[in-house]
Amino acid sequence: MSKLGRLTAICLKLAEGDTDFENIKKGRANIGAAIKALESVKDRLIMFGDEFERLRYRSSCADIDARAREGELSGIYYKIAERANAYINSITAYLNVLGTPAFSLDLDYNLIYVNKDACELLNMTPDQFRGKKCYEYFKCDKCQTNDCICAKAIREKGIVKGETRSIYHGNEMIFSQTGVAIMNYEDNYRITAGLEILADVTEIYRLKREADRKAERTREEIGIAGATLSELTVRTGKNVENAERASMLSGTAKEDALGGSNRMDEMLLAMEEIKNASAGIAKIIKTIEDIAFQTNILALNAAVEAARAGEHGKGFAVVAEEVRNLAARSAGSAKETTDLIDNTVGKIQRGVQIANETATELGKIVKAISDAEAIVAEIAVESKRQESVITDIEDQFRQIGIVMNE
Repeated sequence: MSKLGRLTAICLKLAEGDTDFENIKKGRANIGAAIKALESVKDRLIMFGDEFERLRYRSSCADIDARAREGELSGIYYKIAERANAYINSITAYLNVLGTPAFSLDLDYNLIYVNKDACELLNMTPDQFRGKKCYEYFKCDKCQTNDCICAKAIREKGIVKGETRSIYHGNEMIFSQTGVAIMNYEDNYRITAGLEILADVTEIYRLKREADRKAERTREEIGIAGATLSELTVRTGKNVENAERASMLSGTAKEDALGGSNRMDEMLLAMEEIKNASAGIAKIIKTIEDIAFQTNILALNAAVEAARAGEHGKGFAVVAEEVRNLAARSAGSAKETTDLIDNTVGKIQRGVQIANETATELGKIVKAISDAEAIVAEIAVESKRQESVITDIEDQFRQIGIVMNE
């Protein structure tokens, strides 16, 4: 085979995309056939280039549904197109398993591509979306405003994040938005389209609202508990003051009771001395009675002797009678005094007995007051500890309130 024939055969294979040049059949060895074969290669390459230029342009405009037309290609051209389509399919598959709505749009907000989740959200097919205005279907509260996430991303030539609300199937939904500006890197980074990804955060917001509501209720309850603790702190402080005052009063009462007990001991001693003195007076009165008795006998003897003396003893008899009468009165007075002293001594003994009993009771009172003083002192100490603990708890509640308000 001539070289010209071989070149013609290779060109014909290339035109069909066949790169197996080992088994080349005999080709026509003339210039016209060679030129025709080269033109076939050129036409095939131009068609192949146009197809990939179309695919490149549509891809640069975020038309992820665009594919190379494999049916019009064969051989190596088919394999290249098949690999390009597989790469685009992997991108589409990723967007379809994203688990959240995503769509692309041109600079006039016409929808170009809509993923599976966006279709399911509105119960539509991709063909129903294609070429329609995005704000006619994705009716977010920021659509057709300067806050549109895609419009901001296109203006800022980058990635922008935000949030929006919309009503779907009669329910308000809240979405976290991500807007991405699509640029043609081969055309001086010219913006060609926008991509928007929506993440449903409705449940998160619901849980957040519920958490905020519970936190507010907790704050209110903490405030009430704090107020109650403050009141309890005040009352505990008063209890501490009252306990300290009661302790002081108990101490005073103890001192007074001890003083009374001491006075009672002194009174018992004085009454004992009076009793002893009364006994001494009784002895003296007894002596007086004896003297009066002896005087009465002497006066009686004097009267007998005066009677014997007759006329001469009359004056002496009168004196003796008066002495006898005086002795009788002295004896009577001594008897009355003795009775009074005995009666007084009896009363003094009764008073001593009562005083002893009173002293015993006072001793019991002093002991009871001492015990009460010890208990009140212990209550005062425990009240102070309780006040300290409640103050610490109040401070902790105050800190919790500060954290909750933050």
